[in-house]
Order: sequence, then C-alpha cells, then structure tokens
Amino acid sequence: MEPLLGSLLGLTFVFVALAGVLAMLESWGNPKSFFSEKALTIIHRVLGYLFTILYFFILYFMLKRIVDSPEPLNPLQSIHAVLGVMILPLLLVKILIIRRFKGLSKFLPFFGISIFVLAVSINFITAGFFILRTTLKPDRFISLASYDRSKLNLGVGRKLLEVRCQKCHSLERVFTSVKTEEQWTKTVNQMVLRDPTIKDDEAAQIIFYLSSSRSVLATERGMMVAGMALTDQKCGRCHMLERVYLKKRTKDQWSGIVDLMAAIEPAWISKEEASTIKHYLYAAHSAEEVRIIRPAVLKEESTMPPAAPPVPSEDYFLTTCAVCHTPDRIYRKAEMLKGNRGKWLTVVEQMIENGAVLDVREKEMILNYLVRLKPATQ
Repeated sequence: MEPLLGSLLGLTFVFVALAGVLAMLESWGNPKSFFSEKALTIIHRVLGYLFTILYFFILYFMLKRIVDSPEPLNPLQSIHAVLGVMILPLLLVKILIIRRFKGLSKFLPFFGISIFVLAVSINFITAGFFILRTTLKPDRFISLASYDRSKLNLGVGRKLLEVRCQKCHSLERVFTSVKTEEQWTKTVNQMVLRDPTIKDDEAAQIIFYLSSSRSVLATERGMMVAGMALTDQKCGRCHMLERVYLKKRTKDQWSGIVDLMAAIEPAWISKEEASTIKHYLYAAHSAEEVRIIRPAVLKEESTMPPAAPPVPSEDYFLTTCAVCHTPDRIYRKAEMLKGNRGKWLTVVEQMIENGAVLDVREKEMILNYLVRLKPATQ
C-alpha cells in the first residue's frame, strides 16, 4: 500500500474511532444532549460497524506485509504490530458484552476509550509523521547537487546508513545492490518519505556514501552490473538462480516473465527495477541469434586503447564479485582453493558464463585479486 493511501486510511480509522467515542460519551454522560438517545445509539452502532470493517482491512495488509517481508521486524514495526493486534481482543470482548453479557455494559466506555487510544497510538507512529512532514515540506527532495561534496564524509554516511536504514530492512539488502547515483538518490528520498525523522543532512550523507561505494556509472556496462545485482536479489528471493541463468529466452519472453513477477508483488519489484532486470536478462541470456546489447558492449570495449597492466583492486572486487556473493562465501572459497590460479580461472569463467560482463583486462584483474586473496581465518 502506498504511504499516502495508507496514511489517509489510518487517519480515517482514527476519526471514525473518535466519532464513535464521542457518540458513546454523549449518550452515557450528557443527559441534556441535543440528540436523542436512540439517534446516538444508531450513530454509535453505524460507526462501530465502519470501524470494525476498517480495522480488519488494515489488519489484513499489516499481517500480509509481515508475512511477505524477508527480514525480521525492526523495533518500531514491532511496536506498531503489537498495538494493532491489541485492538482485536478488546474489540471482541466489547462485542460479546453488547451481544451476550449485557450485565457488564457499564464497562463498555472503558473498552471504547482503550480502543480509541490504541487507534491513535498506532497511527501516530506512521500516518502522523508522514502527513506532518509532507505537509510542512511537500516539495522535499534531497540531492547531492545542493551540497558541497568536500564536506560530506564516507565514514559518517556509512554510520548513518547502519543506524537509519536497518530500522526498516536488513543491511544485506543495501550492500547487495548497485545503482547509479540518480537511482540511489531516488531510493533514499523514498526512504525519507517513509521515515520523516531522517534529516536532510543525514540523507545527503547516506546518498554520498552509497553513490561512492555502491554505485555504477549510467553507462551500458554499469546498467548491466546493476541488472545482474537486481536479478540476483529480486529473483533469487523466490527462485533458485540456476533456474534463471540456465534459461535462454527471447526479449518478449523475458519481458513477459518479469512483468508477471512484478505484478505478483509490486512492492518488491518496482517499475524501474523491472526495466533494469529486463535489460540485463535480454543482454546476457537471450535465446535470439543476434544479441543487440551485449555484443555492442564487447565491441566497444575491444576498441578501447590498451590499458595499464591489471592490478588487484579491492574496490573493483567489491563492485563485481561481492555484488552477487557475500564476502564470507568468497573467503571460504579462497580457503579451499589456496591461491590455485587454475581453479580460480575456472570459477571466474563460470561466472562469465552465468552472465558476469568482464572484458579481458577486467577478468585478469579479478583473477589476480582472487589468487592473492587470503582466507578470513588468516
């Protein structure tokens, strides 16, 4: 559910609860009320039905989000979920008293007020922050173009990333992604929209860190790297990656499959991500005889002037091998192969066959780095 729609629904939920409580108090505590007791009873009953429908509707989406999420709940989400579920037993007991245990009706106001307090609390955590921030700063958009990069710090950006981003999802989700600076800027701004407590300066530091350490250039080759990372991350959630990489399909077939997967879970694969995944799959895993994208990349690389001899580079390693594999997995492999160049060559060639886009020089650079890689235990 979109943040704006969810926030408006949450506020409607609170206002219905408030109106129901006021009707109840007016009926029970104001003998000189302008409304008749019968009219107040009808109003309270209608509002009660509407509140119950809204509650179960919101509860369904909340539980669905919890079940579908691959990561555990963060503290704020846990509090939100607990408060939301607490309404259910109170609502059921209130209905039982009305329908069956009428002798306990004197306690109904306490149940009604308790339910209202919980409704306000759970919506203040989400809708309150969202509406407040978007109202005060409707055009808020953080971009590095507004900041002096010399005053931004990678260490500060990483620390803020660890503190702020893992409130909603695991850091693995961040560190296994590569995007262009423009894409990271858009992603961080979306996170700021969901968590208005993130300050502009903090968001700028996070964007600076991500665009410096987890970024690719907006080139054909850069988009291929980003596409491969997204395919591993998004498709690998539901399928074994061998199922994806061993298949060769036409452009229309890949497009149809990705659109179908995105339609099943739109919150997991955005339109922009789907487009990048399609681009990569057709380029690297096309069943058509004439490939349009990948040969163009290789041809462009083959015409480049000779570069300096390849030198092992940890930065380049982090933007290639570590895009698809966790460092721990690579270090365990290093412990097994013990610097054997021939075995590492077989591994690298297998990765290229699976879709990694490396020219001759880059292949040699990665190979040199892996051969010299020491196991984590050393």
